[in-house]
Amino acid sequence: ESAVITDTGRRRAQNEDSYLVDPELGLFSVCDGMGGHAAGEVASAMAVRILQEELRSVWKELKAFAGGSKRQREKVLRVLRAVVRRASMDIYRDGQENAERRGMGTTLTAMFAVGRRAFIAHVGDCRLYLWRDGAVHQITMDHNLLNEMRRAGKSEFEGPIPPAFTNALTRAVGVHPNVDVDVFEIELLPDDRYLLCSDGLHGYLDEESLVQGLEMDRASSPEWFVEFANAAGGKDNITALLIDVVGDV
Repeated sequence: ESAVITDTGRRRAQNEDSYLVDPELGLFSVCDGMGGHAAGEVASAMAVRILQEELRSVWKELKAFAGGSKRQREKVLRVLRAVVRRASMDIYRDGQENAERRGMGTTLTAMFAVGRRAFIAHVGDCRLYLWRDGAVHQITMDHNLLNEMRRAGKSEFEGPIPPAFTNALTRAVGVHPNVDVDVFEIELLPDDRYLLCSDGLHGYLDEESLVQGLEMDRASSPEWFVEFANAAGGKDNITALLIDVVGDV
């Protein structure tokens, strides 16, 4: 079960975040568009639409594979990767055909829950957090310049890290025709709680505020997170999507 809120924030003229909540498919996603002149809004909306349409068309097959062997579950991940790449190609082509949208793109983080498993697709810097047994875990890694440098062993800074290193994305859906997509699976446990959010929220969060928001009831938590981000400055669009694993899985 889920609850979601999106908000323009205090400094942006429009909301370029898009989200997807489809309980029937077990599909949830947050996308943060970029490009200006409403192009970011177009890109993020295209991404969630393509994700939903493509997965709905093969849902029965994926449901059968999701509870199977490791090889069968890997097929689900391959489909997720292919769908996100299809979205990247379509968004890129739309930008090439419309000069005012050229260069538009979007981040994308999606969770596809089937039975006891959740299959994750991730590009960019939206985040997925897991709250389990009172502890918070960041499940995705931001695709930004800082993390690329860390992987290369070149992340030594004296003093505060310059914002350009955390703001500069190294992957996005639609900016180029092809995109490298992180895909992986996690086991769902009863009472798990997941938070899908855009960087307009997680840019202000620390562990204490994460726990404070996640401890609230499902209906109140997303609203609290949005109010928290706005009170902290609201410099970007804010989306908070909460997903609870209820009952037996």
